[in-house]
Amino acid sequence: MLRVWVFLLHSLITPSFAKRMPPPILTPLEVEKNQIQVRFVNNPCLTRQGLCSFQVFVTSTPIGKKGARAFDWKTVIYESDYIKDLERDIQEIHPKSLELKDGLIQVTDEFGSTYRIDPKTGFLISPHSPLFYENWPQKPRS
Repeated sequence: MLRVWVFLLHSLITPSFAKRMPPPILTPLEVEKNQIQVRFVNNPCLTRQGLCSFQVFVTSTPIGKKGARAFDWKTVIYESDYIKDLERDIQEIHPKSLELKDGLIQVTDEFGSTYRIDPKTGFLISPHSPLFYENWPQKPRS
């Protein structure tokens, strides 16, 4: 009987039975008086099947500038579908890191895919177009 109680107590307090951890908080970069941030948005579900879209993008905003049109540039780096009726947090693919490397902005997602962006223009250098994760958790298609 004691083993049953120990098992129940252990299962209640261990994270293995908990929901997925929240996405990491990525510290914005400062590049030439601009703040570089990774943002993501859940787009509205537009299909009858309840298929929705999760979009990740990088923005550059002059430091001190605010408002809806404050971005110098906004670049989509990847998107993924998710099914409306399933738990969304376990279907999302979050960015894991944001850094400046060799003069380029580099973002890495949970699958290890790396995205390189020119900090001045917002041009996506690698890959050449945003990735699209379809039927997650399969590999992305470009």
